[in-house]
Amino acid sequence: MSAFDEDLTGIVALTLRLGGQAEELTDLALRAMETGDPALAEDAAARRARLTGFARSATASAAFVLALRQPMAADLRLVLAALRMIPALERTGELAANIAARGAELRRAGACADGRGAAASASAGPDDPDLALRRFGGRALSQLSMALSAHQARDAARARAVWRRDAALDAHFSSLLDSLVAGMAERPQDVARFAQRLFLAKDLERIGDQARRIAAASWWMQSGREIDEAPPFPEPDAD
Repeated sequence: MSAFDEDLTGIVALTLRLGGQAEELTDLALRAMETGDPALAEDAAARRARLTGFARSATASAAFVLALRQPMAADLRLVLAALRMIPALERTGELAANIAARGAELRRAGACADGRGAAASASAGPDDPDLALRRFGGRALSQLSMALSAHQARDAARARAVWRRDAALDAHFSSLLDSLVAGMAERPQDVARFAQRLFLAKDLERIGDQARRIAAASWWMQSGREIDEAPPFPEPDAD
């Protein structure tokens, strides 16, 4: 393997490693939001700092290859796609750390009990706002995981399918917002808690946006087309 090929392989490995870190951090954030464990929120903050440093190293490596190796065609797209993905993954880490801190505090403040005590929280029904938040968070994490999996497999069709699924995630987000706003109107004594839930929902939706950007970059790297152009091959389901 030539030094140039080793550089390209290294960029791919760095990007995938960064993606794994962002995925793990998002999962950690959801657990912090569910349990209220302050140790999980602290762990998320530490992981976010490490992820940020790693992202900077990955960016420097990609810039080095771009400047000194002068890649062309598919090799050039590989490097430029990494430079598209790295900021999206770094932003995912920032959002996840914010979710962990805010979500854990909300849980500890008794928001998951919805003002009715711990027993009500333990037996939350389908209309419970915190259960709805966790479900939406799981969907955002799934979107991120699928985007990273499609990129690792170098499956452009799957990447495009993930990108298309963002519309369904946006629809879910709109429905969740409507539900939270209605909850604020019904229980004005809990407005502060519902406001925190709105912030959490928006950050989770933004993680979905980053997954969409990753999928778009992966598609472009492999197809040479921007994702809003007609695909040159059939699209499978993203699942």
